[in-house]
Amino acid sequence: VEPDETTRVALLLTISFFMGLFLATVSVAAQTEFLNLEGIIEKEELPKALFIGGGLGFIASGLFNILVGRISFRFLSIFFLLLTIGGTAFLEFGQAYVPEKTLFQLGFSLVLPFTFVVQLVFWGSFNRMFTFRQQKRVIGSVDGGMDIAQILAFFTIPVMLNFGVELRTLFTIGMFSLVAFLLLFVVLSSKYLTHAAMEAAVGVLNEKENKKLNLIQFFGTKYIFLLSAFIILSFAALRFIDYSFLMVSSTTFSNEGLPVFRSLFEATIVIFSYLFATFAADRIQEEYGLRVSLLLNPLLALIFTASALALGFFFGYDPTNGPIIFFFIMVAMSKLIANSLRDALDTPVFKFYYVPIEKSIKLDAQTKIEGIVTALAYIISGGLLIVINQFKIFDLLSITLFTLPLLFVWYLIIS
Repeated sequence: VEPDETTRVALLLTISFFMGLFLATVSVAAQTEFLNLEGIIEKEELPKALFIGGGLGFIASGLFNILVGRISFRFLSIFFLLLTIGGTAFLEFGQAYVPEKTLFQLGFSLVLPFTFVVQLVFWGSFNRMFTFRQQKRVIGSVDGGMDIAQILAFFTIPVMLNFGVELRTLFTIGMFSLVAFLLLFVVLSSKYLTHAAMEAAVGVLNEKENKKLNLIQFFGTKYIFLLSAFIILSFAALRFIDYSFLMVSSTTFSNEGLPVFRSLFEATIVIFSYLFATFAADRIQEEYGLRVSLLLNPLLALIFTASALALGFFFGYDPTNGPIIFFFIMVAMSKLIANSLRDALDTPVFKFYYVPIEKSIKLDAQTKIEGIVTALAYIISGGLLIVINQFKIFDLLSITLFTLPLLFVWYLIIS
């Protein structure tokens, strides 16, 4: 980090810490409450919740993208952050106003749009404050706060729950974390994201110079279309893996044990991702290039998912018919590897593929891909899961089977 970048990087690092704390606490609380909801049938309700979450994420990211050219990024971000704070407060105190089942289902579905909003604000700020050369150099320093916060939160949550702290208290922690995020963003944006500051930034276009693409132009550009296809296939495949993991973990652990397991498992993902990014990611990129770096995740996911399918077939996958420990371990390993490599390798490597895009449309294309296209991937995967579960002949093992062609096509898109 250069001396003139210290304040910017320090503010973004602190903001990323509160962002990680918010995402960790809210996701564990919302997902656990939904999966522990009495009378819920995971096979029917979970795909619907995933589909609704994708739809809400699509609306949130779509509105953000439409308004970002008409309203200054600073005020638009503050508005969306205030909405997210209000939504989190409603999840915490809304039991007096809506039925419990509705509130818990809404909470599960809101995790995705909440994630989109904070990440669009954070990475949108990052992209506007640094040139590409600077981004490549400081990105590791900027997003490290999120990893630290998530590790602390995921290891602290089981301790808090063991001391009798209610699960809903996590929403309060998340809400105050987001308030801190907002306050720091106000300070950051007033100093670095005003019109004058944007014009003074070398190599960074101000908002008026950024062009916007309509949907025909966006998907009609072959390169951008291929980037979008990569996002849709990769996130859809990861969503199928997440679905299998949520289903098998909710049947394996009790209501009290589920949040503890989820916290410790998510902490393991963050730690593994951090270690891989620190000791292996750069070396893989330097020695084998970007293409091989992106091929690694779908290849390993294919191996572990196929292994889960085989173990489930031979040793069982239904807890009502006996232990499913082998199937459970392999599904968990699939999620561990896929999510870790996505954060440590896929996400930073994929950002290099924005470089060839024309400078005037780069911000708009990146915002659409990371927001609207990603949300579309969640909608598609949720819709597929709903359709698959309409047929009674399909079960949890079938979902694992359907994950394989998604992973294979993901591999083909890259190669």
